[in-house]
Amino acid sequence: AIKSGSLGNLNCNPWVFMTGNTIGWLAYSFITLDLFVFFANAPGLLISIWLNIGAMKLQYYEELVKRSASENISINGDDDSISVETAKMDCCQQLTPHELKVLQIVLLWVVILSTTSLIPVGHEEMKFIVGVAVNINLIFFYAAPLSTIATVIRTKNSASIHFWTMAMN
Repeated sequence: AIKSGSLGNLNCNPWVFMTGNTIGWLAYSFITLDLFVFFANAPGLLISIWLNIGAMKLQYYEELVKRSASENISINGDDDSISVETAKMDCCQQLTPHELKVLQIVLLWVVILSTTSLIPVGHEEMKFIVGVAVNINLIFFYAAPLSTIATVIRTKNSASIHFWTMAMN
């Protein structure tokens, strides 16, 4: 996708839930002091951040290309008009759909972890709440590729499923 400069029909939803999943498991590893869970998920968090940033950049670039085409603006490194048009975009239009999803999952985990940390609950209750939350997130993570299954069946093309994400599961 990065080489082509477009996400095309690639489904990025699993990457959002991958970020939430790794945040949750890292939190669980801190609560349980389990180094195996920590080291199994720390690289996953870094990979998910990298994948999500790439998707956000590509969505933003696609939007910029679409806007510049409709306003007859050239997109090359020597043209300052693209930066002027970028500056004219309001804040809500600068958020790509993928950015919004990532922000929502991170906010959800901030709320879960803040609540369990700041409200006086016992260690076992904290472990239970975070454990249940991360397993619910895990269900969504495994189900996220299914959001594109209708496209795969209709077009008989699996390009919307990211092979490396599937292989890492």
